[in-house]
Amino acid sequence: MAKGAFQTSREIFDSSVWTDIIKFRIFFYVYGNAVFAREGIDIAGIHLKRGQFLRSYRNLQKDLEYVEKRHTKIYSLHTIRKKIEQLVKEKRVEIESTDIGTLFTVVKYDEYQGFERYKKQMSATAFATPTATASEHQLPQQVNNNKNVKNDKKKPSRVIDKIPYAEIVEYLNDKTGKKFRSTTNKTKDCIHARWKEGWRLDDFKKVVDVKSAEWLSQSEMMQYLRPETLFGPKFEAYLNQKIAKQPVQQREDKSERIKRLQSFVTGQSIDGYTPNEIQKMVEKMGANLSIEKINKMIEIGSEDGAI
Repeated sequence: MAKGAFQTSREIFDSSVWTDIIKFRIFFYVYGNAVFAREGIDIAGIHLKRGQFLRSYRNLQKDLEYVEKRHTKIYSLHTIRKKIEQLVKEKRVEIESTDIGTLFTVVKYDEYQGFERYKKQMSATAFATPTATASEHQLPQQVNNNKNVKNDKKKPSRVIDKIPYAEIVEYLNDKTGKKFRSTTNKTKDCIHARWKEGWRLDDFKKVVDVKSAEWLSQSEMMQYLRPETLFGPKFEAYLNQKIAKQPVQQREDKSERIKRLQSFVTGQSIDGYTPNEIQKMVEKMGANLSIEKINKMIEIGSEDGAI
């Protein structure tokens, strides 16, 4: 896409194109990308004059993609053609078919891009209103020169300031036991990129939850529980995963359970607990042992040694 700037008249706000979003976007895309150089340029053997733009309808369709409710949407070719026909009818653009696309000519391009019209209007206003301030008398060239004046009051980026970098990284560290820093540039870049796409704090937390549940138990995958992986290009895919269910623990073999209980009872006996106290502890573990069985376990443990 061409870089730089272009001017336009505030009269656009009173025109019909302003009230039609699709038509407005098409017109401004064509107008903003039209050739500015007075000598024109050559593209694929076609000479484009000042105020002309060469583009196929299919490429325009892609250029005009937009995001709505986190989904990328496009206008149909039929809609694009219809809106361009309206622009032609309104004498805002002229079109001509070529082998590699449609050649758009912005009608009155020189008038839009020339300063003479505005100089005359502003000069007339200045003479008509002698009380006007110096800044109101400035011509467009003078106004544009202000870009070189250093502005001491730097306005912080509202988008960046609202991003809770620290809270996101702290949540990741709490879940994984790691010690990532929220001030690392690479980490901030990843979070910022996703934030610009419309994702918010709860989305970041869910991705951390989903991947922690999946990867914390896999030694070879734990290394990927990091900002550049979790908050990278696959963020949306991770977000739409379901949290992995933990595998159901296999039921303990009866003989193993008896050994575990016997080891516990014997150990508590050595520590000086009475059989009644041991019985209450075993009940808290979800087992039910009689005093007789506890005494027997203690007796076996004392003969064979602590298990």
